[in-house]
Amino acid sequence: MEESTDNVFVDYRAWLGEQTMPPGKRKALLAGLEVFAANGYDGASTQQIADAAGISQATIFKYFKTKRELLLAILEPIVNNMFGLYQASFIAGIPAGDDLQAIVNYIVTDRLHFLQVNADAVIILLTQVLTNADLRQQGLSKLMNPNQDNGAAIRGVQIMQHLQATGKVRPEMTAADIVRTIIGQLGVYFLQRYLVSPDVPVDTMRDINVLETTIYNGLAVHPESAGLDA
Repeated sequence: MEESTDNVFVDYRAWLGEQTMPPGKRKALLAGLEVFAANGYDGASTQQIADAAGISQATIFKYFKTKRELLLAILEPIVNNMFGLYQASFIAGIPAGDDLQAIVNYIVTDRLHFLQVNADAVIILLTQVLTNADLRQQGLSKLMNPNQDNGAAIRGVQIMQHLQATGKVRPEMTAADIVRTIIGQLGVYFLQRYLVSPDVPVDTMRDINVLETTIYNGLAVHPESAGLDA
């Protein structure tokens, strides 16, 4: 079964604004996103969220039984889009042919843009993945199991298998190895930029080039130490 792209988005806030739901529910989700990002889950209260949303706590509890339920409602679409690396829309954008550099460029640019646009939501997700077993399992399942009954997932694996067969990608790498190579670099970069050193000036184009080079060298049969072309 092909994964539905009905809920695919780039900007979570813009996507949420387009969903059909009561205004109070939408306000609770948007305010929850901001308050959780600023204070963490444990440091945020439903009263703070209600105040930020301009609604009552009763309105929040009308749609979400608990603070945890509100958090999960915010994070579920982020998990589906961040970890849904094999969505049909994402796979369809991968450049055709055997140019591994072009493919790595597309993956890095696409996923990094998603992370940057949704930085506050991703920060909440990363902190909660460390402490919430259910959320962690949900995300890791989507990330590390590309052999699910998912047409887009299967297509993603086929692309990498083709690159292995043509000598572009190291033959000993499994699908999980490839995912770890890509996500590991993007994840560490995001943490450094938005959590560890958020106030340090960055050269985004240089950073993207370094990420592409590192990922390419991790996947390629014959790494090019000189790096990728700009």
